[in-house]
Amino acid sequence: MHDYDDREFADEDIVFSSFTYLIDLGRMIGTVLDVGTEAGMPFDPAVIKADSCLVNWALHLPKSKKSVIRESGSADEILFQAHMLFNT
Repeated sequence: MHDYDDREFADEDIVFSSFTYLIDLGRMIGTVLDVGTEAGMPFDPAVIKADSCLVNWALHLPKSKKSVIRESGSADEILFQAHMLFNT
């Protein structure tokens, strides 16, 4: 996870395991759920941060991880869970 968190500073694009992307999204869910626990205005900074995290997760997925179907035609179950968590 340390390498994943520092991926912006890497010289090359690294494709991590599907489980890594699921863990990262799971960490973000804490931020998203925290937004719903306090009454706030629609443009509360916490809402903007949570939205930014989710959008960035989707934008920075490698091309090979954007689809849950591998090139071989089989399904990546872990990546499927990550995409479903994102959509939830």
